[in-house]
Amino acid sequence: MRKTLLFIGLTLVMVHHTIGQTLSETQMRNARATGYAIMAARNPGKSFSIIMIPWDGTNTLEYNANTQINSGWHPQAAVKGNYFDQSFNGSDFSNYSSVVLSEQEFNQYKSTGTQWWIVCSPIPSFSNTISTNNANQSGYIGIGTSTPSAKLHLLQSSNTDWAAYIQNTGGTGKGVRIQAAGADATPVLQMDDNLGVNRFVVQSNGKTGIGTMTPGAQLTVALPGYSGTPVNSSLVYINQSTN
Repeated sequence: MRKTLLFIGLTLVMVHHTIGQTLSETQMRNARATGYAIMAARNPGKSFSIIMIPWDGTNTLEYNANTQINSGWHPQAAVKGNYFDQSFNGSDFSNYSSVVLSEQEFNQYKSTGTQWWIVCSPIPSFSNTISTNNANQSGYIGIGTSTPSAKLHLLQSSNTDWAAYIQNTGGTGKGVRIQAAGADATPVLQMDDNLGVNRFVVQSNGKTGIGTMTPGAQLTVALPGYSGTPVNSSLVYINQSTN
């Protein structure tokens, strides 16, 4: 009799504990499990900590992380109940949920409800150490981006760090080699400004352009609004000079 009563008592305690959880506690528990899995998949081999916070219903994910925690914490994902475009307020996230991995995705679906949970960590926003885009079997690889637009796409959002750093510490080691197999005028190396305007190009025919994509000599320097004069048998061509 005592064993039966003890079993019934333990069962009631467990049921009471489950029922006693609020909706937001259940949502956070389920969202946390999803958040850990997402971050581990996007940052293999990297140690991290997470804090779950609720969306304030108004501001950006970054703003919520910075204000609800502090400026050293950033959003990594946001979790909602039900499918992306379905309303979900009142859902406990236990049936199924959806995850967005950028502020842009969040903006697309945030109108479906206010009970989003934000996965935050003290690493760069929406960190994705290495990701591969195989949607079109292209095999594109992104470092810092989940939507690479070339075979290797590096994205850096820091105001202080370099996007790429290549170092060879060998005494007679080499640096970087770029080889093109296109036509003579194919760009081998191109540098653009923040507006996407070309500022420097090296073509596979050996011609270099500064301020122009179509160098007419081995070196062409172009400044809009100025005249040009060939110099030194066209080995150097200063196009649009003030002199």
